[in-house]
Amino acid sequence: MTKNLEEFDRVYRSEETFTGFFDLRTTNYAGGLGSGDVMDSDFMGRVFENCLILGGDFASGIFNDCTFNNCIFLESALVGCNFENCSFKKTEFLNIQISLSIGGIKACKVEGLSISNMSPFEDVLRFAKKTVFGESGFDNY
Repeated sequence: MTKNLEEFDRVYRSEETFTGFFDLRTTNYAGGLGSGDVMDSDFMGRVFENCLILGGDFASGIFNDCTFNNCIFLESALVGCNFENCSFKKTEFLNIQISLSIGGIKACKVEGLSISNMSPFEDVLRFAKKTVFGESGFDNY
């Protein structure tokens, strides 16, 4: 089941683990995180596991002491983000907007992190779903 920005906001506020497929491309949610983005949000000690995040403007966000395990950020804006004391295992940033000269990755444990561009979009999305959810769970998302 695909989750939207409203569900992302709910998980953000509850401190639950971010898991599943979040499509943050919508801009019609006027909830707590803003109008269609998660810009300037702070993620402290959060866990992202078996997670596919499509879209989302995380610009100037802070990720501190977060764990990313089997995650893909696809077509997300991560310009000016800071990742500090985070753990990356089997994590991919695909077709993202990023500027590590403004933000950075500092004091992080990296067991698998890939930053790349791929196309066309539908092939990339299919690849991302299969990577995170496997063949058997792919059709549920």
